[in-house]
Amino acid sequence: MRGNVVFYVQLLCLLALLLCFTHNPGKKGNNAPLRSQSLKAAPAALPGTHAGISLPARALWQAQEARECAQGTAAKWQFAGPDNIGGRITDVIMPPNDTNTLYAAAASGGVFKSSDQGKTWLPLFDNEASLAVGSLAVNPQNPDILYAGTGEANAGGGSITYDGTGIYKSNNGGVTWYQTGLEETGSIARIAIDPRNPQRLFAAAMGKLFANNPERGLYRSTDSGKSWEKVLYLSEATGCADVAINPQNPKIVYAAMWERVRKPHLRKYGGNTCGIYRSSDGGTTWQKLTGGLPQNDLGRIGIAISAANPLVLYAVYANETGNLKGLYRTNNGGNSWNSINARPLYNQYDDYGWWFGNLRVHPNYPDYLYFLGLDLCFSSDGGKNWRNLSAPTVHMDQHALFIHPLYPRLMVLGNDGGVYLSNNAGISWQSLAGPPVIQFYTCESNSKQQTYLYGGTQDNGFLKSSNNLSNDWEILIDGDGMELLSDPANPKMLYAAYQYGNLMRSFDGGLTFLDATNGIEENDRKIWRTPFVIDPLQSNVLYYGANYLYKSTDHAVQWYPVSPDLSNGNNTGNNNFAAISAIAVAPSNNDMIYAGTDDGNLWVAYNNCTDWIDITAGLPEQWVSSIAVNPKDENTVFVAFSGYRQADFRPLLYKTNNAGITWKPAANNLPEAPVNKILYNPSDTGTVYIGTDTGVFYTLNSGKNWQILGANLPAVPVTDLCLQLKELRLVAATYGRGMFTFELGNTAAKGIPSRQ
Repeated sequence: MRGNVVFYVQLLCLLALLLCFTHNPGKKGNNAPLRSQSLKAAPAALPGTHAGISLPARALWQAQEARECAQGTAAKWQFAGPDNIGGRITDVIMPPNDTNTLYAAAASGGVFKSSDQGKTWLPLFDNEASLAVGSLAVNPQNPDILYAGTGEANAGGGSITYDGTGIYKSNNGGVTWYQTGLEETGSIARIAIDPRNPQRLFAAAMGKLFANNPERGLYRSTDSGKSWEKVLYLSEATGCADVAINPQNPKIVYAAMWERVRKPHLRKYGGNTCGIYRSSDGGTTWQKLTGGLPQNDLGRIGIAISAANPLVLYAVYANETGNLKGLYRTNNGGNSWNSINARPLYNQYDDYGWWFGNLRVHPNYPDYLYFLGLDLCFSSDGGKNWRNLSAPTVHMDQHALFIHPLYPRLMVLGNDGGVYLSNNAGISWQSLAGPPVIQFYTCESNSKQQTYLYGGTQDNGFLKSSNNLSNDWEILIDGDGMELLSDPANPKMLYAAYQYGNLMRSFDGGLTFLDATNGIEENDRKIWRTPFVIDPLQSNVLYYGANYLYKSTDHAVQWYPVSPDLSNGNNTGNNNFAAISAIAVAPSNNDMIYAGTDDGNLWVAYNNCTDWIDITAGLPEQWVSSIAVNPKDENTVFVAFSGYRQADFRPLLYKTNNAGITWKPAANNLPEAPVNKILYNPSDTGTVYIGTDTGVFYTLNSGKNWQILGANLPAVPVTDLCLQLKELRLVAATYGRGMFTFELGNTAAKGIPSRQ
């Protein structure tokens, strides 16, 4: 009898999920690809299937509708933190008539609102399909009207950023939103509203990160976003990175265009089509500005106009390699430009100026200029002299600055460490410790210290929580924290690798770390998130992936290579491509090692890694994102490929029962989104969990079908999963909203039907 009940519970869950994936009850945006010059945004309330939009946008809608179906019927994920450490902020704004209300956009965490100058935060965007937000704007005549441009326009280096689903609008201060067009643009770098006629606005579309697309360029709306017209377009590789309107003569508009191409093996962040353009007729016709501006070796460009004297504009240029090329000023609206002193700022871009490209001008003083780079720098004389306003107390990597027009000493700064506030024009800053938008790459726990959680994060290093509290997280090491592992036999022994395989170890629980790369060749190819694993049967043994697999038998004191080059070889000159991206040691037979590469190879090793067999046949030529070996059968393996870096958003999941001799697709009814992590339940190997770019899913029948797991998990990429087996608790690392936990339980009432 119990078995029949369980069967019907599982069947009902599966039918509900399938209904969610095939019926879209009220999230229709612009269904036509943006290939014409004039577009209409469909009403948000109409039913539809989003059949006319591209796969990535459709996948986001599908996943959101699946989450909506799960609400109220499933157990909930619990936020584990941190809410005492902030993450990457892309934009900050305040209503022009209010000095308490603050809005913040997170790179991949949504939109947040504070009504008390940042003491508390409320998420506003969690019901939308994409939580990657690049820009915000508020109607200057009606502060209840807000716009959010989704997709982060910052291009990433070794890290990646995420595209969005166009522009959203709220008429009630962010309580509710509706999609209002430009669904195919990829990312919106800036939204500018005409201060005299707020129905007229411009959207700077930077484009998709890993695909050139004709929807790049500058768009204009004259009806508050109901319809859009593309008014400035140069090429499928060139987007609009910034836009500014002359507040005294809104027919004059400026746009900064940026040529940007990215592939898995290639990053070209500049070109001859970069430049500043001006329109004198409200955006209908455009002229490229040249007088005094650089014309070659051009990268990202940022512009800023003086509200007090709109004839004064400033421009910042990076070169193609990401260094600061120069700063320029015009006193005649752009007819001619003069170079201003950028020498004190050259180290502020530090070879990755494509993260920045932002300037601000004080609302009252045209000579007060703010430069956003690694730090916030300020000039009170139009760029002749500079001083640092943010070091050393403010987190590095500045992306957003708002100076309140009513009270210009009130400034809000957004960076990779969250939101900061100053009430004295930047003399001192207060960290607002939020909103909770940390981007985790990994999560880790230890069976002997169940209250401990660890994780590696983008730009916030390696974090540790000791007491299962959302506000007790601490930073162990600064920088970009990737993989962090805890020795299961000795919790005080930690291994941590930051970007490009720089591995360290700690013997005292993270108080001190030592280099742990002895024996690994410096010139080997290593990816941004270099994988390494602990042997599940011998914790003194570790494996590390460059383009060769390395092994250590003494807790990472010494390494030696145990494989040939497992990649296809590097023919691109990129030393951070063509390398191992995933490793798995079979828990039932640690003499079998599986390794996959970012260029699509998959291998299995036997006999102490002396025999290597290529098991790639029948698999896609994509980035191997995760490998999971059945804990009780070394021949049964799941492997996931992520096509995100090739603009392929299918769930590429495969399974073998014969150690890779043959493979079968295992994605079945998964939503259209890349899979990042596969995790077996070791006590019940028919149960498998996966983290995808749109949430967590699970199977109870070894991959025959999948169901969404739980409710209350924001619509952000899940990059890693780990299991606290004694507590029956699943931990999820999200790239944009911190870490979450889920109490698995044993019954359907706990969110997962029992298999008993």
